[in-house]
Amino acid sequence: MKIKKFLWILEDDTFYITPRIIAILFVPLISLFVIDVFNGKISMPFIPVALFIHLIPSLAVLFALMYAWKHEKLGGAIFLLLFIIGLIYFKNPYPSNLILFAPLLLAGLLFEIHSNLFSRQGRRIKKIYKYENKRRVAC
Repeated sequence: MKIKKFLWILEDDTFYITPRIIAILFVPLISLFVIDVFNGKISMPFIPVALFIHLIPSLAVLFALMYAWKHEKLGGAIFLLLFIIGLIYFKNPYPSNLILFAPLLLAGLLFEIHSNLFSRQGRRIKKIYKYENKRRVAC
C-alpha cells in the first residue's frame, strides 16, 4: 500500500505546476516596488527611465520563467542564480532579502526537482518498477 501512495505522489503534476505559479505570482509582487518612483523627488522627464530601472528585476524573473517553462534544469539554475543575485545586490537587511527572494529559491528548487524526478529515463524506470511490482503480486 505504501508503494502505491509513493508512486501516486510522484505522478502528480504538483512539481510541474507549483514553480510556475510561484514565479508568476512573484512578478507582480516585485513589480510593486515601482511605486517608489512616484515619491515626488524625480522630475517628470526621468520617470519613464526610473520605471524601467525599477522593473528590471521583474523582467529578469519573467524571462527566466519563459526559459524555464521549456528547459527546466537550466531554468531552475537561473532561478537559483537570481536568488543569489537578489541576496547580494539589494542593500536591504539580510533577513528581509531572504524573505523577499525566498520564492525564487523555492521555484528554482522545484524546477530542479521536477527535471530530475520526471526526466524521460525516470519515467521509464518508474514504469518498469510498476510492472515488476504487479508481476511479483501476480506470482
